Amino acid sequence: MWQTIHNKIRRSFSDAALNYEILSSLHKEIGRELIRKVIDQPCARILDVGTGTGYLANKAKFYFPEATVVGIDLADGMVLEANKLKEGIQIVQADACALPFSNGAFDLIVSNLAYQWVADLPCAFKQAHRCLSDSGVFCATVFGRQTLNELFDTIQSTEPQKKYLNRLPDMDSMKASLLLAGFKSVSVDYEIIKVQFVDVLDLLKWLKGIGANILNDDIFLGRRTLEKMQEYYKAKHPYFDGISATFEVIWVSANKKAD
Repeated sequence: MWQTIHNKIRRSFSDAALNYEILSSLHKEIGRELIRKVIDQPCARILDVGTGTGYLANKAKFYFPEATVVGIDLADGMVLEANKLKEGIQIVQADACALPFSNGAFDLIVSNLAYQWVADLPCAFKQAHRCLSDSGVFCATVFGRQTLNELFDTIQSTEPQKKYLNRLPDMDSMKASLLLAGFKSVSVDYEIIKVQFVDVLDLLKWLKGIGANILNDDIFLGRRTLEKMQEYYKAKHPYFDGISATFEVIWVSANKKAD
């Protein structure tokens, strides 16, 4: 089951790579804020986990021009796009659960909205912990369990027999996984962002466009199903002239060792 999900996510984000830059303004806004939180962190070696097309890695290079910056991504399509656009940054295709770097290789590990797609968070966080120097810092954003609550509610209410891909992690599981990995001074907080979409089809197209297909492959949304979803979603979750989509952004920071 894990390998099926793993491969599905890899394919989804590879297929979305060409359009990702156009569709990912929300990710960029959050990524800019993430980098602002670490600009005072002294570091010479930076790793960006789940770099996508390299936006966060590029920002890290801008703020830390003398640092060695490495970006990794599981999806080969993303790696190809990142290598086209970025200079002075090493882009590597790799799995967050099997980082191909030596112990203590980085002073700072950052990640923007990527770890929610990792099936084994304790394993991935242990890898990040291993690759940090003793004074190293881990700083990440993750989409949390409240993300797309309206969509899940709509599907459950209109098509209760449908099954989903596993829901995204919550704050408690995130913190527990970080502590299990050995991190110290773990700080976990969250914010809720609401985004307006025209309708359900607009939302689903956007999710597919950025590679974030949250539904199982066996879920077929035919015309009648979409009509029912449109009607329910609009009635239950209106937002200005369209519908709302909630995004819970979990902000994480942790140290390799205690202060």
